[in-house]
Amino acid sequence: MCTQTRTVQVCSECGYQSGHTTGRVITCGLRGSGPLQSIDMNTDATCPGVEIEEEEDEIDQCHNCQVLAEAERRGEEAEEERLKAEEEVQERERADMRDIEEHYRQLEGEGREDSSSDDSDEFEEVV
Repeated sequence: MCTQTRTVQVCSECGYQSGHTTGRVITCGLRGSGPLQSIDMNTDATCPGVEIEEEEDEIDQCHNCQVLAEAERRGEEAEEERLKAEEEVQERERADMRDIEEHYRQLEGEGREDSSSDDSDEFEEVV
């Protein structure tokens, strides 16, 4: 019987079998150069057919796993960017609050200075 090797790629992550390649037929000597039914001129027997021997070739990721890994990576990057943007907004809000508080402190300080000064010059007593 003639043999032919068929190699199947197997994903190491999900086990999916994809893409296969077939090698050339290794003749048993009973097969002629024509179709399997033809008899080699040197023998009276015919080749009973071609037996397929499967081999598995393990790959890191199949196409589906690559797509899922890329989508997950993009999702993680988007989440990191979202968190970074959120932190920046919170930092701006804190800075704005510090500015407002500083402004109120300055206004309160000016108010104390005005009330502590002698305002008797401003108002004259009318008789």
